[in-house]
Amino acid sequence: MIDFEKVQFANQVVVSHPLFGILITFMCFQSGRFLFEKTGRFPLFFPLLTAAILLIFLLKFFGLSYQRYFDSVEVLHWLLGTVTVGLAVPLYESLRRLRSLFFPVFITVISSAAFAVFIVVVLARVLGLDEVFVKSLATKSVTTPIAVSLSEEIGGKAALATFFVLVTGLFGPIFVPLLLKIFPARNDAISGIAIGVPAHAIGTAKALEISRECGAFAALAMSLMGLITALFCRGFYDALFSPLGAYLIT
Repeated sequence: MIDFEKVQFANQVVVSHPLFGILITFMCFQSGRFLFEKTGRFPLFFPLLTAAILLIFLLKFFGLSYQRYFDSVEVLHWLLGTVTVGLAVPLYESLRRLRSLFFPVFITVISSAAFAVFIVVVLARVLGLDEVFVKSLATKSVTTPIAVSLSEEIGGKAALATFFVLVTGLFGPIFVPLLLKIFPARNDAISGIAIGVPAHAIGTAKALEISRECGAFAALAMSLMGLITALFCRGFYDALFSPLGAYLIT
């Protein structure tokens, strides 16, 4: 007969192991990649989206709290910034072409950053969202390390900012390629900018699957988007988030 007490004890030992969170994270991601390939790379089965859903199910199944899971995978969170910096490699490889197109890219990203922050704040005000939600949403289009620190600085919440960045990043690789099929880009540089501006690091990873040049311009757009959004939120803090600014916007 099965000794359920021993089974429960073994389950607790496995779940409490420091590497358990990393193990199920890799399992979910590899399962997501497998499903993505088996469905003919259908955008709605993008690996990160599938992996996130599987991971939520497993955490519920094993009764593992988010805080315990996060503590066990904190090394992966720390490596996120390192991987983001590593995107400078394709930037360096396409440096000459980047220089020739830097000004139009810069203008595009400035416009995109201003629009992304402004439209989010306006819609959040109209819908009557909480102030913390508004300030966390404002950083949704920049990479996670910048979004977390920027959100906390302007009065948002790091956990909410991370969630909004993740959702934005997941929808980028799903919908941008579909839009590029409807409105074809003239070259990979334009495709890279289109993916890197809204979808930051996740989009850049997707862009690298297209070509090195596409990944380079996505990385440039992502980097500029983070810098300009940070300057925009700080420089226009009063206009965006003060009571007077809220009154003028609404």
